[in-house]
Amino acid sequence: MSNTALAALADGLQAFRNGLAPTADWNAAQEMTEALALIRSRHQGKARYIDRAGILEVVHEYLQSGVVQHREDVFTLCLGTGWLDADGMGILADRGLRENLFALAETLTGRTNRLKAFRNLLYAYWSFPLHDPATPQAALTGWLELRNWLKERYAAFSRHPARKPAWFNALAPHLHLLNANPCAPYAEALVHGNLDQLQGAIESLRIPTDSWLKSEAVMAQIDATLQWSDRTFREFLPELLKMATGNAGIVVPDGVTQRAIARLLVRYARQEDYEPHDDLFNLALAKIGNPWRQRAAWDALVREDDGSPSSLAREMVNDWLKERLIGAFFSARRQDHASLELWQRYAVFMQEISLASPWLDANDQALLLRMGDLLVVVPKNRDMQIEVYSWQEFFSDGGTRLLDHDTVGGWEIQAILAKRRPAVRASQTFEETLKFFEFVVAAKARLQSVSRR
Repeated sequence: MSNTALAALADGLQAFRNGLAPTADWNAAQEMTEALALIRSRHQGKARYIDRAGILEVVHEYLQSGVVQHREDVFTLCLGTGWLDADGMGILADRGLRENLFALAETLTGRTNRLKAFRNLLYAYWSFPLHDPATPQAALTGWLELRNWLKERYAAFSRHPARKPAWFNALAPHLHLLNANPCAPYAEALVHGNLDQLQGAIESLRIPTDSWLKSEAVMAQIDATLQWSDRTFREFLPELLKMATGNAGIVVPDGVTQRAIARLLVRYARQEDYEPHDDLFNLALAKIGNPWRQRAAWDALVREDDGSPSSLAREMVNDWLKERLIGAFFSARRQDHASLELWQRYAVFMQEISLASPWLDANDQALLLRMGDLLVVVPKNRDMQIEVYSWQEFFSDGGTRLLDHDTVGGWEIQAILAKRRPAVRASQTFEETLKFFEFVVAAKARLQSVSRR
């Protein structure tokens, strides 16, 4: 062998003489672990098989007896922890049963068994019906306790020096999924159409395809866009409405749609200047309800950042709806433009509006307006007079219970009003209508003055 060949061989063996020196790539343990978990999840064949019927049977026995019958049942119960029956009963909904199961899961003999119980409870966390309107508050409270338990147990397992399974290590970069607003870190990418990060988390952690996580991803995108400028927010609003209604690739339940529409309404109302947005406002009516009839729903769902009801958003839709109803009524009877503007101008003094049909004959209608303590009846026939009744008397006679829709039965309303004489009558000429409004405003001002004394 030549000296040149020997020198080349010596150089090649130098690494072994000095000890192997790994590159920075070999030190990227977390990235390699996550990649390995993703590869395994994609190439393990079918999704994890869950014997739902068998699990529910064991869960039902535990709910009835409060006792874990067999050692192996602990793992089965952990898988079924998040499931609820038709009455909303389940392990998470019962404080004593869930705390007992959590204690059993963390005290099983053998670290492998404790990890298995942890993994099954993690599956229960993903599969819980978080956004189902039928899910009771007790179960939601239990789910939050499960989330906290998973975080505490993850920290305890992580401190142990023993080698961890790949699925456990894959959870490390996704621990935000065990926090409030779990999808916030993906929001910016999702808004720009990049689903890789979210999909990578779903696949590496083997999260069920019907998990609540996808709905939270929709809310994360909407929350991110609420910080944009007015102009950018308005331009992107059509896409946000698609997301909110499940028409952008991710189907969402009605409860999530309600939350999304509520947040968009609050943001829209905060603009320095805006025009009514028919698509957004119509969705508000469809998903939340009429702002004066479903006031409780509006106050519960449409809230400011501090949790208080957003009167600004409610009044925004309220004004738009009143203007639309008044405009449709008076335009249909060929009202002159000046009179139509007059009615819309004084809509601010109207708390509720309904259309009574039929009125007096099969082809007639009347507009019913609540204006403070008054019920104002405006027949569609301009030759008939406007009549004013006491709202309190109308309420006492059972009339207000009939005003639960935009269009109500005219015959029933007339039967109730026939028991009372109108307090005021006015013709429907422009001049008389203007005097009528001036009278109503003055009367309301007097009542407010008296109430303040």
